[in-house]
Parts: sequence; structure tokens; C-alpha cells
Amino acid sequence: MLMVEHYAHTAENYKQAIKDLKGKFDDPSKAAKILINKIRSMPKASDNLKSIDDVFSQVDAYLKSLEALGKDMDGVDTLLGIILEKFPHSIGKHLYYEGLKINAPPLH
Repeated sequence: MLMVEHYAHTAENYKQAIKDLKGKFDDPSKAAKILINKIRSMPKASDNLKSIDDVFSQVDAYLKSLEALGKDMDGVDTLLGIILEKFPHSIGKHLYYEGLKINAPPLH
């Protein structure tokens, strides 16, 4: 983590690193905003499978972190829109239908 990796590995710096991390992440609401902003600032996946997989994996990790913070992921339409923008249109549309648990049109 960039915030603390510059500290030399000493007992005193360990205490400071913990203090810095708690200041940034001890507030679940603040941490959730940071994670949502990370999703928002992610580059859009290109049409190749590796790019789509990389973006999907990163979004999944952020969503799991949000859930761990106690963020209720049901009914978060704004976040869904942000996530769908990170994928090519055909993939985003399929993910949207999958999220709604209805039959999605086949991917072309």
C-alpha cells in the first residue's frame, strides 16, 4: 500500500503506519467512498478477454471489500451504472441482466 510502504521497518514506524491506516480506513463510510472512487477511476476494459477478466476481477475485489465494510449492495443502482461503464457495451448489458436475475440476450 503506497500510504505506508515508504516507512522503514522499525517498531516506531510500525506504530505510525498503523495510525495512518486507521486514520484513513477506520471509518467504514470513508473507506467505502474510497473504494467506490477506485471503481470510478478504473479504466474501461477493451474488447479482449484478458482485459475484461482483469477489470472484472478488480471490480469483484472492490465489491467484496465493500461488503466486508457492511455496505449493502442491494439496490445500489448508481454503483451498478459505474461498474457497467467499465465494460464493453455487450458485456455490460449481459452483466446488467445477470444482476437483475432475468434471462439475458445471448452475447454476440
